[in-house]
Amino acid sequence: MKSTWILIPVHNRRETTLRCLAHLKDTQEWNKFEVLLIDDGSTDGTSEAVRTEFPAITVLEGDGSLWWGGAMKKGMMYALDQGAEVFIWLNDDVLPEPGSIQKLSEKTTELGDTVLTTKVISEFNPKYTTCFKKTRLGMKSIPYDTDSQIQYCDATAGKFTAFPRKVINTIGLPDADTFPHNLCDYDYTFRAKKRGFNVGVYTDVSARDIGEELKIGRFSPQMTFRQLVENYFNPNNQAHYNVKTRYYRYNRFYGPPKFLSLFALLYYICTVVVVLIGKLILVTVR
Repeated sequence: MKSTWILIPVHNRRETTLRCLAHLKDTQEWNKFEVLLIDDGSTDGTSEAVRTEFPAITVLEGDGSLWWGGAMKKGMMYALDQGAEVFIWLNDDVLPEPGSIQKLSEKTTELGDTVLTTKVISEFNPKYTTCFKKTRLGMKSIPYDTDSQIQYCDATAGKFTAFPRKVINTIGLPDADTFPHNLCDYDYTFRAKKRGFNVGVYTDVSARDIGEELKIGRFSPQMTFRQLVENYFNPNNQAHYNVKTRYYRYNRFYGPPKFLSLFALLYYICTVVVVLIGKLILVTVR
């Protein structure tokens, strides 16, 4: 087994997944890595297609309840058991530049105590960065500093991010129970920072984010009042604006002082009430 493992969580994006794997094979030193695909219950034939077109790739399957955080946790556990030394998170809608996985793996091994993300350039949001600073009011995205080879920060997005084994041995696995999907990457890298590891953007390496996140607006005609209520209050719903998700977000990232997290939650609940009233009025008028 090879020492660097690329972990790719997927769900019902067959063509996007195949495009990503083909890109990796064409642009990276493919034979130097192990690629692990974690398919969380896809019903579009993703696993079957990957096994047919890329038989060297290991595929783990879930039942649809893993989400991003659970899929990464499952993949990391498997790679740990196989003796992995460098773990690279990669989303299937992110296309690394040629040779970048080798660069990222080598730098992560060289440093030994640093979580390294990369510059990810979004095709749909030019202001997007993977670099975050902790403030009293949560995580704040900050622009890339390309004058620094490594731009140190407090937390990173997990679209294309590497960890040395020492980090996992020290802080454990991602908290997929608290953050099954949204914020799991920020939380895990922030935990590493708090435990004394360096966290930063390796600005010599970049990738393109080709994924357009398709969100239905809360006031869109496509969003029913019932759906909106469920998105807000169903504890199993993974909408980024779900009240449970917001509670954990404020509790984990806001402060000090700690009352700021409670204040933020109370303020958010007030905005939820306003949105629901507005939505109900729109539905009634229509």
